[in-house]
Amino acid sequence: MRVVRVASLAVAGALLAASGLVAQNLTIGNTGPFQGNCLPFVCAGGGPIKYSQFQQIYAASSFGPVPINIFGLYFFNRNQGAQAGQLDGSTYQISLSTVPTTLAAFVAGQTPIPVGVNNTSIFSGALGGPLNIGIALHFSFAPFLYDPSQGNLLMNVNISNFTTVPPTPNDGMDADNSGSCALMARVWVDHFQGQTGGGAQCGGSLITGFDVSPVTPPTVTPEPVTMALVGLGLTGLAGFSRRRGRRRLTSPPASFPRGTAS
Repeated sequence: MRVVRVASLAVAGALLAASGLVAQNLTIGNTGPFQGNCLPFVCAGGGPIKYSQFQQIYAASSFGPVPINIFGLYFFNRNQGAQAGQLDGSTYQISLSTVPTTLAAFVAGQTPIPVGVNNTSIFSGALGGPLNIGIALHFSFAPFLYDPSQGNLLMNVNISNFTTVPPTPNDGMDADNSGSCALMARVWVDHFQGQTGGGAQCGGSLITGFDVSPVTPPTVTPEPVTMALVGLGLTGLAGFSRRRGRRRLTSPPASFPRGTAS
């Protein structure tokens, strides 16, 4: 298994351990039958066509209704006819953000969209190394807070310093080729013989695994002044109740019958 970690992995582990949150794995994409796709981690730079940007958008509905922490991404090589190969050795900058763009509008635009205001880098560096069968690539990073109610999730990949090593004859990583835009979609920018092009489609998006954990609401601790005021209020109520009780014992009701002198 090829594991890629950023420097903030220790921070991610410490935060999760301190919070006591339970990690879960969520996989998005139709898992079969599926085929492979070499973009963006297998054939971005080594072939005659160079790919400088890749985006994949994930439907918010796949993540549920409440905010979550995302701290890992998985990509797979398990498709029919899967074979080992090599990851592209170009330099990658990968980030996550929340965007209001719908999947249909994303594909219709045919070009990359602006990243969200909460755009957060999760990896920066060269890849390379073996593309194994099974879990082919795993990124671990400090938790990214994602709120599905605020929009869809966008993975943005910028690629530079293209490798000169040709890609191995391999069909790439597992891709959802159902052709449906219900779960995810992709867009890319390519360069060939001095011309810049690109495209977008629902089919071919990489099946993606996510390490996630729930976000727990913060525990509210009363301030000392608030606690003192509450204590004074309870003390006052107790004193008031005692005084009313004494009045009931010493003051006969107005309807109490008066005695007559004998």
